[in-house]
Amino acid sequence: MKIHDKLIEKFKKQRENLLNGGTNCIPSPFERFSNDFVGLQQGRQILISSFTKGGKSAFVLNLLYHALMFCYNNPQKAKIKILYFLLEETDFSLLTKLECRLLYDYSKGKIRCSP
Repeated sequence: MKIHDKLIEKFKKQRENLLNGGTNCIPSPFERFSNDFVGLQQGRQILISSFTKGGKSAFVLNLLYHALMFCYNNPQKAKIKILYFLLEETDFSLLTKLECRLLYDYSKGKIRCSP
């Protein structure tokens, strides 16, 4: 089987999976980038680069939060294993940010607290 045929088969399986209500990735939470960044896919490595104070950590934290919530709300569609190495902040500050975001989302914006 040629590589071209393998790719066609892979694309057909992915399309069938989508048509049957499945997912091929954890969808991107960023609407403006959805054409360039579809979402997190198994086996893909993503490089985030920017200038100093360009919002890389905030971007990754937002992506991490949405991936965790997608897996929590759709356990039959996706499982996730995350290796996240904190270089700029402590694990306590990361968890505090995630908890504040959870409170805000589950209260539908009624509870706002700063980490």
